[in-house]
Amino acid sequence: MIIAGYGASEASGIVEYRIEPGTPLPEGRVPAGYPLEGVEILILDEAGASLRAGELGEIAVRSRYLSPGYWRRPDRTRASFLADPAAGGVRVYRTGDLGRLWPRRLPRGRRTPGPPGQGPRLSRPP
Repeated sequence: MIIAGYGASEASGIVEYRIEPGTPLPEGRVPAGYPLEGVEILILDEAGASLRAGELGEIAVRSRYLSPGYWRRPDRTRASFLADPAAGGVRVYRTGDLGRLWPRRLPRGRRTPGPPGQGPRLSRPP
């Protein structure tokens, strides 16, 4: 078995794609995967608004299982971690990575400098 995945220290595991003997593989690149339990993937524009499937934007993670923020870096924490007032206790982490959500299938590059989810699938567009 091979497990492809995408994660970040701030959010731990985000998505994974399991490849077992007999798993049909998509043509082209293997997707990063499907969101793990308790994780929702969003694609945001520069203003933080959600984009539609297929549009390129910043990958964000909605979950209650995110880091509390950056040690002694409240400015960076405020920029990367957003409260989700509609979801009581759930927050959104802006990864800085670029990607697209495909129906039943996320990263292309970085929005900012620095080290780098059954539902929609995340794949790196060419």
